[in-house]
Amino acid sequence: QNWGDSSFFLMVNDMREKEPEMGKKKRWFTILLLFLITRVFRTSRNIDETWGCGGTLDERMQYSSEGFSQPIVRVFHPIYGDTTEKRGNRYVTRFMEPFVKYIYRPIGAGIVTLSYQVRRLQTGNIQSYLGYILITLMVALLAVRWL
Repeated sequence: QNWGDSSFFLMVNDMREKEPEMGKKKRWFTILLLFLITRVFRTSRNIDETWGCGGTLDERMQYSSEGFSQPIVRVFHPIYGDTTEKRGNRYVTRFMEPFVKYIYRPIGAGIVTLSYQVRRLQTGNIQSYLGYILITLMVALLAVRWL
């Protein structure tokens, strides 16, 4: 074929224009074919009880959240230091969370202590507040000048 001939490019352009229409036809044909195949080869369904190892199942035999999380608890036992105790006919598991104990609680206690110290500055006197604003403004201006 002559590559200099413009008819080749016209043919390619014509195929591009028909491509979306052909794609839709193929898609609908595929959907129809799959629908017909599933109708022809349909099998009947039997609905039976769940296999329960020869016994009957009740709600006490469900897989609980405790049973689901127990492997994870055992893996992280050295980190979280969990304790399990029996209360009546229930088991209660408690965790010592290291982030809470060693990071969040000390930071929270420091913030509470600082807030009690700052609370002493709140006297309810407008002249004190204007003095605080003046001191803050002077410190900010000196900081800007030296930076």
